[in-house]
Amino acid sequence: RTYTTPGDYVSGARDSSGNFAVFASSNTDSTSAQLQFNSTGITQGSTHTLSLFYPSPNIDGGYFASPTGGATVNITEYGNIGGYIQGTFSGNVIGVNTQTPRQISGSFKVVRRQ
Repeated sequence: RTYTTPGDYVSGARDSSGNFAVFASSNTDSTSAQLQFNSTGITQGSTHTLSLFYPSPNIDGGYFASPTGGATVNITEYGNIGGYIQGTFSGNVIGVNTQTPRQISGSFKVVRRQ
């Protein structure tokens, strides 16, 4: 599923724990997706471990966690404030409710606000 603005909602934010989350939702159907990774050392060209992937509607009854090194986020652009944070993610995640493994991949591009 591709989410783009205008039309869909796409945002990125850093939380108080040092994690960066990308959230996207559709204005035309009830789908959304969220991914989260530790943002320590985030720069263009850096690689981070994906800690959470949450698609909606839910697949396998909930969200997915990434075992150590199971899925990564690669930052391809890290602009100044007002510029873009862009990257790709891929790898293997495990459903926390069913322990079902899934392979995921995707990309994102959000405006840097801080």
